[in-house]
Amino acid sequence: MDRSEQAAECHGHGYNCAQAVLLAFVDKTGLAHDQCARLTAGLGGGVGQLRELAERFERDAGSLRCGELLNLSGRGDTMPPLEQRPCDRLIREAVRCLEEALDVYNRDA
Repeated sequence: MDRSEQAAECHGHGYNCAQAVLLAFVDKTGLAHDQCARLTAGLGGGVGQLRELAERFERDAGSLRCGELLNLSGRGDTMPPLEQRPCDRLIREAVRCLEEALDVYNRDA
């Protein structure tokens, strides 16, 4: 059975579409079956929710691209020292965006 058939079978057993796709690759992830299922359980609203999350982060942070977030031009720029990077702030922003999205998802569920 190929991976697309495995995914369809998982979907037929009640897993959402995101779970079904990841579960078709469980042997490649290094994760247990139930870990993959839990990891993707909240993505069952579709890829559109991921797009909305990405758009929210991009609106708030200014970009989705690491180089742009670090103000690198890509032409031989060197990575700034860790303590000068905005990574911690951006990680916090990503968590805030996900929390808001989950609040909306849970409220509408």
